[in-house]
Amino acid sequence: MAKSPKIFISYSHDNPKHKKWVANFAKSLCEDGIETILDQSHLRLGEDVAAFMENGLHEADRVVVICTPQYVEKANSIQGGVGYEKMIITGQMMHNLGTIKFIPVIAPSNPDKLVPNLLSNRLFLDLSSPSTFSEQYEYLVKELHSKPAGLKPAVSYEPNSENEILQSFSEKAVSDASFFFKTNPLEHEIMESIHACLRSQAYPKEMAINDSLFHNPVYDYMESDFLRALLKKSCRFMPLDIYLIKAIDTAGQPVLLQYFSGNAASGWQCWLFPHGYRPEESEEKIRLKHNARDFEAHCRLRRSSVTIDIPENRPFAVSIKPDFGYQDQLVIYVYNFYFLSFSFVPKKIIQGDFVINHNAGVQCFYRWMSLEEMSVEANTRERNADIHRCIHQLFRKSLIDVQPTFTKKIQR
Repeated sequence: MAKSPKIFISYSHDNPKHKKWVANFAKSLCEDGIETILDQSHLRLGEDVAAFMENGLHEADRVVVICTPQYVEKANSIQGGVGYEKMIITGQMMHNLGTIKFIPVIAPSNPDKLVPNLLSNRLFLDLSSPSTFSEQYEYLVKELHSKPAGLKPAVSYEPNSENEILQSFSEKAVSDASFFFKTNPLEHEIMESIHACLRSQAYPKEMAINDSLFHNPVYDYMESDFLRALLKKSCRFMPLDIYLIKAIDTAGQPVLLQYFSGNAASGWQCWLFPHGYRPEESEEKIRLKHNARDFEAHCRLRRSSVTIDIPENRPFAVSIKPDFGYQDQLVIYVYNFYFLSFSFVPKKIIQGDFVINHNAGVQCFYRWMSLEEMSVEANTRERNADIHRCIHQLFRKSLIDVQPTFTKKIQR
Protein backbone atom coordinates (compact mmCIF):
# COMPACT_ATOMS: atom_id res chain seq x y z
CA MET A 1 0.00 0.00 0.00
CA ALA A 2 1.34 3.43 -0.95
CA LYS A 3 2.33 5.66 1.92
CA SER A 4 -0.02 8.58 2.57
CA PRO A 5 1.59 11.95 1.86
CA LYS A 6 2.16 14.14 4.92
CA ILE A 7 1.62 17.88 4.67
CA PHE A 8 2.08 20.78 7.07
CA ILE A 9 -0.49 23.58 6.88
CA SER A 10 0.98 27.03 7.49
CA TYR A 11 -1.61 29.76 8.09
CA SER A 12 -2.42 32.74 10.29
CA HIS A 13 -5.20 32.95 12.89
CA ASP A 14 -6.95 35.87 11.18
CA ASN A 15 -10.37 35.32 12.76
CA PRO A 16 -12.65 32.45 13.89
CA LYS A 17 -14.22 32.14 10.43
CA HIS A 18 -10.85 31.68 8.76
CA LYS A 19 -9.69 29.19 11.40
CA LYS A 20 -12.83 27.14 10.76
CA TRP A 21 -12.24 27.26 7.00
CA VAL A 22 -8.67 25.97 7.49
CA ALA A 23 -9.90 23.20 9.81
CA ASN A 24 -12.51 22.08 7.24
CA PHE A 25 -9.88 22.27 4.50
CA ALA A 26 -7.57 20.00 6.52
CA LYS A 27 -10.45 17.61 7.22
CA SER A 28 -11.21 17.32 3.50
CA LEU A 29 -7.57 16.53 2.76
CA CYS A 30 -7.58 13.80 5.44
CA GLU A 31 -10.71 12.29 3.87
CA ASP A 32 -8.82 12.21 0.56
CA GLY A 33 -6.00 10.16 2.06
CA ILE A 34 -3.59 12.96 2.95
CA GLU A 35 -2.09 13.16 6.44
CA THR A 36 -2.17 16.74 7.69
CA ILE A 37 -0.21 18.49 10.43
CA LEU A 38 -2.37 21.32 11.78
CA ASP A 39 -1.96 23.15 15.07
CA GLN A 40 -5.70 23.03 15.79
CA SER A 41 -5.63 19.24 15.94
CA HIS A 42 -1.99 18.42 16.78
CA LEU A 43 -0.72 21.13 19.14
CA ARG A 44 -1.54 20.50 22.81
CA LEU A 45 -1.66 22.93 25.72
CA GLY A 46 1.78 23.40 27.24
CA GLU A 47 3.60 22.08 24.15
CA ASP A 48 6.60 23.91 22.72
CA VAL A 49 5.08 25.89 19.83
CA ALA A 50 8.42 26.63 18.14
CA ALA A 51 9.42 22.95 18.25
CA PHE A 52 6.02 21.98 16.81
CA MET A 53 6.52 24.31 13.85
CA GLU A 54 10.12 23.23 13.26
CA ASN A 55 9.35 19.51 13.45
CA GLY A 56 6.21 19.83 11.34
CA LEU A 57 7.94 21.77 8.58
CA HIS A 58 10.87 19.33 8.47
CA GLU A 59 8.79 16.12 8.65
CA ALA A 60 6.23 17.12 6.03
CA ASP A 61 6.53 15.97 2.43
CA ARG A 62 4.90 19.21 1.28
CA VAL A 63 3.89 22.46 2.98
CA VAL A 64 0.61 24.15 2.06
CA VAL A 65 0.82 27.88 2.75
CA ILE A 66 -2.65 29.40 3.15
CA CYS A 67 -2.27 32.94 1.84
CA THR A 68 -4.42 35.76 3.20
CA PRO A 69 -3.60 39.48 3.46
CA GLN A 70 -2.85 39.05 7.18
CA TYR A 71 -0.59 36.05 6.55
CA VAL A 72 1.32 37.93 3.85
CA GLU A 73 1.82 40.96 6.11
CA LYS A 74 3.11 38.82 8.99
CA ALA A 75 5.41 36.77 6.75
CA ASN A 76 6.92 39.80 5.01
CA SER A 77 7.52 41.62 8.29
CA ILE A 78 8.53 38.41 10.18
CA GLN A 79 5.87 38.71 12.88
CA GLY A 80 4.72 36.01 15.30
CA GLY A 81 4.43 32.33 14.45
CA VAL A 82 3.99 33.07 10.75
CA GLY A 83 7.26 35.01 10.75
CA TYR A 84 9.03 32.16 12.54
CA GLU A 85 7.73 29.63 10.01
CA LYS A 86 8.83 31.97 7.23
CA MET A 87 12.41 31.89 8.53
CA ILE A 88 12.37 28.07 8.60
CA ILE A 89 10.93 27.95 5.08
CA THR A 90 13.59 30.40 3.89
CA GLY A 91 16.32 28.14 5.26
CA GLN A 92 14.93 25.07 3.51
CA MET A 93 14.57 26.95 0.22
CA MET A 94 18.13 28.26 0.42
CA HIS A 95 19.33 24.70 0.98
CA ASN A 96 17.42 23.49 -2.08
CA LEU A 97 16.68 26.31 -4.52
CA GLY A 98 14.72 24.06 -6.85
CA THR A 99 12.38 22.66 -4.20
CA ILE A 100 8.67 22.28 -4.93
CA LYS A 101 7.88 21.49 -1.30
CA PHE A 102 6.06 24.76 -0.59
CA ILE A 103 2.68 25.36 -2.24
CA PRO A 104 1.02 28.79 -1.92
CA VAL A 105 -2.77 28.44 -1.71
CA ILE A 106 -4.99 31.50 -2.18
CA ALA A 107 -7.74 31.52 0.46
CA PRO A 108 -11.31 32.80 -0.18
CA SER A 109 -10.54 35.90 1.90
CA ASN A 110 -7.73 36.87 -0.48
CA PRO A 111 -9.41 38.23 -3.66
CA ASP A 112 -6.27 40.15 -4.63
CA LYS A 113 -4.29 36.88 -4.65
CA LEU A 114 -1.51 38.19 -2.42
CA VAL A 115 1.39 35.86 -1.56
CA PRO A 116 4.47 36.40 0.64
CA ASN A 117 7.52 37.86 -1.11
CA LEU A 118 9.38 34.62 -0.46
CA LEU A 119 6.87 32.65 -2.56
CA SER A 120 5.88 35.34 -5.04
CA ASN A 121 7.47 33.47 -7.95
CA ARG A 122 6.02 30.07 -7.12
CA LEU A 123 3.04 28.66 -8.98
CA PHE A 124 0.10 29.03 -6.61
CA LEU A 125 -3.25 27.26 -6.28
CA ASP A 126 -6.32 29.50 -6.28
CA LEU A 127 -9.17 28.50 -3.94
CA SER A 128 -10.62 32.01 -3.77
CA SER A 129 -13.36 31.50 -6.36
CA PRO A 130 -16.37 29.25 -5.58
CA SER A 131 -16.84 28.54 -9.31
CA THR A 132 -13.40 26.90 -9.64
CA PHE A 133 -12.89 25.65 -6.09
CA SER A 134 -13.70 21.98 -6.78
CA GLU A 135 -11.48 21.81 -9.85
CA GLN A 136 -8.57 23.51 -8.10
CA TYR A 137 -8.96 21.39 -4.96
CA GLU A 138 -8.95 18.19 -7.03
CA TYR A 139 -5.75 19.33 -8.72
CA LEU A 140 -4.15 19.91 -5.31
CA VAL A 141 -5.11 16.44 -4.09
CA LYS A 142 -3.59 14.83 -7.18
CA GLU A 143 -0.43 16.87 -6.77
CA LEU A 144 -0.07 15.92 -3.09
CA HIS A 145 -0.51 12.25 -3.97
CA SER A 146 2.36 12.66 -6.45
CA LYS A 147 -0.18 12.27 -9.23
CA PRO A 148 -0.11 15.70 -10.87
CA ALA A 149 -3.00 16.63 -13.10
CA GLY A 150 -0.73 15.61 -15.96
CA LEU A 151 -1.98 12.37 -17.48
CA LYS A 152 -0.82 10.48 -20.52
CA PRO A 153 -3.07 11.44 -23.43
CA ALA A 154 -5.92 8.97 -23.63
CA VAL A 155 -6.11 9.14 -27.43
CA SER A 156 -3.17 7.70 -29.35
CA TYR A 157 -1.89 9.54 -32.38
CA GLU A 158 -2.45 7.92 -35.75
CA PRO A 159 -0.82 9.27 -38.91
CA ASN A 160 -4.15 9.67 -40.72
CA SER A 161 -5.61 11.76 -37.89
CA GLU A 162 -3.86 14.92 -39.12
CA ASN A 163 -6.65 15.82 -41.55
CA GLU A 164 -9.26 15.33 -38.82
CA ILE A 165 -7.35 17.68 -36.52
CA LEU A 166 -6.83 20.30 -39.20
CA GLN A 167 -10.59 20.44 -39.84
CA SER A 168 -10.91 22.39 -36.60
CA PHE A 169 -8.53 25.09 -37.87
CA SER A 170 -9.57 28.10 -39.87
CA GLU A 171 -8.84 27.88 -43.60
CA LYS A 172 -5.90 30.31 -43.36
CA ALA A 173 -4.19 28.24 -40.68
CA VAL A 174 -4.36 24.87 -42.45
CA SER A 175 -1.43 25.45 -44.81
CA ASP A 176 0.65 27.02 -42.02
CA ALA A 177 0.02 24.11 -39.67
CA SER A 178 0.67 21.49 -42.36
CA PHE A 179 4.03 23.01 -43.21
CA PHE A 180 4.97 23.36 -39.55
CA PHE A 181 4.23 19.68 -38.83
CA LYS A 182 6.29 18.54 -41.80
CA THR A 183 9.36 20.59 -40.81
CA ASN A 184 9.26 20.15 -37.02
CA PRO A 185 11.37 17.27 -35.62
CA LEU A 186 8.67 16.70 -32.97
CA GLU A 187 5.89 16.28 -35.53
CA HIS A 188 4.61 13.01 -34.08
CA GLU A 189 4.67 14.12 -30.43
CA ILE A 190 3.07 17.51 -31.12
CA MET A 191 0.32 16.01 -33.26
CA GLU A 192 -0.42 13.49 -30.53
CA SER A 193 -0.65 16.23 -27.92
CA ILE A 194 -2.92 18.42 -30.06
CA HIS A 195 -5.15 15.42 -30.69
CA ALA A 196 -5.33 14.69 -26.95
CA CYS A 197 -6.21 18.31 -26.12
CA LEU A 198 -8.93 18.48 -28.76
CA ARG A 199 -10.45 15.19 -27.60
CA SER A 200 -10.16 15.91 -23.88
CA GLN A 201 -13.42 15.76 -21.93
CA ALA A 202 -12.37 19.09 -20.38
CA TYR A 203 -11.70 20.75 -23.78
CA PRO A 204 -10.35 23.40 -24.04
CA LYS A 205 -9.41 23.60 -20.35
CA GLU A 206 -6.50 21.17 -20.56
CA MET A 207 -3.07 21.82 -22.02
CA ALA A 208 -0.33 19.38 -22.97
CA ILE A 209 3.19 19.72 -21.60
CA ASN A 210 5.36 17.21 -23.43
CA ASP A 211 3.26 14.03 -23.44
CA SER A 212 0.98 14.81 -20.48
CA LEU A 213 -2.24 16.76 -19.97
CA PHE A 214 -2.56 19.46 -17.32
CA HIS A 215 -5.22 21.90 -16.22
CA ASN A 216 -4.80 25.16 -18.16
CA PRO A 217 -4.79 28.02 -15.59
CA VAL A 218 -5.83 30.55 -18.24
CA TYR A 219 -9.42 29.39 -17.75
CA ASP A 220 -9.42 30.14 -14.02
CA TYR A 221 -10.08 33.77 -14.90
CA MET A 222 -12.43 33.46 -17.88
CA GLU A 223 -16.14 34.25 -18.02
CA SER A 224 -18.21 31.18 -18.97
CA ASP A 225 -20.32 33.13 -21.50
CA PHE A 226 -17.17 34.32 -23.26
CA LEU A 227 -15.87 30.75 -23.45
CA ARG A 228 -19.16 29.38 -24.81
CA ALA A 229 -19.05 31.94 -27.62
CA LEU A 230 -15.48 30.94 -28.48
CA LEU A 231 -16.35 27.26 -28.73
CA LYS A 232 -18.61 28.00 -31.70
CA LYS A 233 -15.65 29.24 -33.73
CA SER A 234 -12.99 27.30 -35.62
CA CYS A 235 -9.45 27.26 -34.24
CA ARG A 236 -6.45 29.19 -35.48
CA PHE A 237 -2.89 27.93 -35.19
CA MET A 238 0.20 29.69 -33.79
CA PRO A 239 3.60 28.06 -33.15
CA LEU A 240 5.83 30.08 -30.82
CA ASP A 241 9.49 29.79 -29.86
CA ILE A 242 10.16 30.63 -26.20
CA TYR A 243 13.71 31.54 -25.24
CA LEU A 244 14.96 31.35 -21.66
CA ILE A 245 18.19 32.75 -20.23
CA LYS A 246 20.38 30.28 -18.33
CA ALA A 247 22.84 31.21 -15.60
CA ILE A 248 25.28 29.35 -13.35
CA ASP A 249 24.71 29.08 -9.59
CA THR A 250 27.42 28.98 -6.92
CA ALA A 251 27.60 25.19 -7.23
CA GLY A 252 28.29 25.42 -10.96
CA GLN A 253 24.84 24.13 -11.91
CA PRO A 254 22.71 25.68 -14.67
CA VAL A 255 19.64 27.56 -13.49
CA LEU A 256 16.95 29.73 -15.06
CA LEU A 257 17.49 33.42 -14.53
CA GLN A 258 14.69 35.26 -12.75
CA TYR A 259 14.48 38.70 -11.21
CA PHE A 260 12.16 41.38 -9.84
CA SER A 261 11.44 44.38 -12.02
CA GLY A 262 11.24 47.93 -10.72
CA ASN A 263 7.45 47.74 -10.51
CA ALA A 264 7.61 44.78 -8.10
CA ALA A 265 6.00 42.45 -10.65
CA SER A 266 8.13 39.35 -11.05
CA GLY A 267 8.35 37.29 -14.20
CA TRP A 268 10.53 34.94 -16.17
CA GLN A 269 12.90 36.73 -18.46
CA CYS A 270 11.96 35.10 -21.73
CA TRP A 271 11.14 36.00 -25.30
CA LEU A 272 8.40 34.76 -27.60
CA PHE A 273 8.84 34.66 -31.37
CA PRO A 274 6.21 33.49 -33.87
CA HIS A 275 7.74 31.14 -36.42
CA GLY A 276 6.94 32.86 -39.67
CA TYR A 277 5.58 30.69 -42.45
CA ARG A 278 7.79 31.46 -45.44
CA PRO A 279 9.57 28.18 -46.32
CA GLU A 280 13.05 29.73 -46.26
CA GLU A 281 12.49 30.94 -42.67
CA SER A 282 10.51 28.10 -41.13
CA GLU A 283 13.11 25.35 -40.86
CA GLU A 284 14.33 25.20 -37.29
CA LYS A 285 18.03 25.86 -37.88
CA ILE A 286 17.37 28.91 -40.07
CA ARG A 287 14.58 30.17 -37.82
CA LEU A 288 16.74 30.07 -34.69
CA LYS A 289 19.56 31.88 -36.46
CA HIS A 290 17.21 34.66 -37.56
CA ASN A 291 15.75 34.93 -34.07
CA ALA A 292 19.21 35.25 -32.52
CA ARG A 293 20.00 38.16 -34.87
CA ASP A 294 16.60 39.70 -34.12
CA PHE A 295 17.25 39.47 -30.38
CA GLU A 296 20.60 41.21 -30.81
CA ALA A 297 19.07 43.99 -32.89
CA HIS A 298 16.19 44.69 -30.51
CA CYS A 299 18.39 44.55 -27.41
CA ARG A 300 21.30 46.42 -29.00
CA LEU A 301 23.82 43.65 -28.41
CA ARG A 302 26.91 42.82 -30.45
CA ARG A 303 26.18 41.00 -33.67
CA SER A 304 26.78 37.23 -33.43
CA SER A 305 27.06 37.51 -29.64
CA VAL A 306 23.88 35.46 -29.08
CA THR A 307 23.41 31.79 -29.85
CA ILE A 308 20.41 29.58 -29.24
CA ASP A 309 20.74 26.11 -27.72
CA ILE A 310 18.24 23.28 -28.09
CA PRO A 311 17.56 21.45 -24.79
CA GLU A 312 18.36 17.74 -24.84
CA ASN A 313 14.80 16.56 -24.19
CA ARG A 314 13.27 19.14 -26.57
CA PRO A 315 10.46 20.34 -24.26
CA PHE A 316 7.25 21.61 -25.86
CA ALA A 317 3.68 22.44 -24.90
CA VAL A 318 0.27 22.78 -26.55
CA SER A 319 -2.21 25.31 -25.17
CA ILE A 320 -5.63 26.07 -26.64
CA LYS A 321 -6.68 29.54 -25.51
CA PRO A 322 -8.21 32.75 -26.91
CA ASP A 323 -6.21 35.26 -28.87
CA PHE A 324 -7.07 38.24 -26.70
CA GLY A 325 -6.07 40.57 -29.51
CA TYR A 326 -9.00 39.37 -31.63
CA GLN A 327 -11.31 37.76 -29.04
CA ASP A 328 -13.18 35.87 -31.74
CA GLN A 329 -11.35 32.54 -31.99
CA LEU A 330 -9.54 29.95 -29.97
CA VAL A 331 -5.91 29.51 -30.96
CA ILE A 332 -3.89 26.30 -30.77
CA TYR A 333 -0.52 27.51 -29.51
CA VAL A 334 2.51 25.23 -29.82
CA TYR A 335 5.37 26.35 -27.57
CA ASN A 336 8.92 25.16 -28.26
CA PHE A 337 11.51 26.00 -25.58
CA TYR A 338 15.11 27.04 -26.20
CA PHE A 339 18.00 28.53 -24.20
CA LEU A 340 19.84 31.76 -24.96
CA SER A 341 23.62 31.89 -24.52
CA PHE A 342 25.89 34.92 -24.76
CA SER A 343 29.51 35.34 -25.80
CA PHE A 344 29.39 38.85 -24.34
CA VAL A 345 27.19 39.36 -21.27
CA PRO A 346 25.60 42.81 -20.85
CA LYS A 347 25.64 43.94 -17.22
CA LYS A 348 22.06 45.15 -17.52
CA ILE A 349 20.88 41.56 -17.95
CA ILE A 350 22.77 40.28 -14.91
CA GLN A 351 21.61 43.22 -12.79
CA GLY A 352 17.96 42.67 -13.68
CA ASP A 353 17.76 46.12 -15.26
CA PHE A 354 16.95 44.99 -18.77
CA VAL A 355 14.48 47.18 -20.69
CA ILE A 356 13.64 46.90 -24.38
CA ASN A 357 13.60 50.03 -26.53
CA HIS A 358 10.53 49.58 -28.70
CA ASN A 359 11.43 52.65 -30.75
CA ALA A 360 14.82 51.39 -31.82
CA GLY A 361 13.83 51.70 -35.46
CA VAL A 362 14.79 48.10 -36.18
CA GLN A 363 12.61 46.36 -38.76
CA CYS A 364 12.40 42.66 -37.92
CA PHE A 365 10.19 39.90 -39.24
CA TYR A 366 9.68 38.43 -35.78
CA ARG A 367 7.65 39.99 -33.00
CA TRP A 368 9.35 40.48 -29.60
CA MET A 369 7.63 40.19 -26.25
CA SER A 370 9.00 39.81 -22.73
CA LEU A 371 7.17 37.79 -20.11
CA GLU A 372 8.45 40.29 -17.57
CA GLU A 373 6.61 42.97 -19.48
CA MET A 374 3.47 40.84 -19.70
CA SER A 375 3.46 40.42 -15.92
CA VAL A 376 3.01 44.11 -15.15
CA GLU A 377 -0.79 44.00 -15.18
CA ALA A 378 -2.95 41.28 -13.67
CA ASN A 379 -5.02 40.71 -16.81
CA THR A 380 -1.98 40.13 -19.05
CA ARG A 381 -0.43 37.87 -16.41
CA GLU A 382 -3.62 35.81 -16.26
CA ARG A 383 -3.80 35.52 -20.03
CA ASN A 384 -0.31 34.04 -20.08
CA ALA A 385 -0.69 31.84 -17.01
CA ASP A 386 -0.23 28.80 -19.27
CA ILE A 387 3.32 29.91 -20.10
CA HIS A 388 4.15 30.36 -16.42
CA ARG A 389 2.75 26.86 -15.81
CA CYS A 390 4.91 25.38 -18.58
CA ILE A 391 8.11 26.93 -17.25
CA HIS A 392 7.46 25.75 -13.70
CA GLN A 393 6.52 22.24 -14.82
CA LEU A 394 9.45 21.79 -17.19
CA PHE A 395 12.21 23.63 -15.33
CA ARG A 396 11.18 23.82 -11.67
CA LYS A 397 14.37 22.03 -10.59
CA SER A 398 16.39 24.86 -12.11
CA LEU A 399 14.62 27.92 -10.73
CA ILE A 400 16.47 30.57 -8.75
CA ASP A 401 15.61 34.02 -7.37
CA VAL A 402 18.32 36.41 -8.51
CA GLN A 403 19.14 39.16 -6.02
CA PRO A 404 20.39 42.63 -7.08
CA THR A 405 23.93 41.62 -6.07
CA PHE A 406 23.95 38.60 -8.39
CA THR A 407 27.11 38.80 -10.49
CA LYS A 408 27.53 35.30 -11.90
CA LYS A 409 28.12 35.14 -15.62
CA ILE A 410 25.43 33.97 -17.98
CA GLN A 411 26.18 30.47 -19.24
CA ARG A 412 28.01 30.43 -22.55
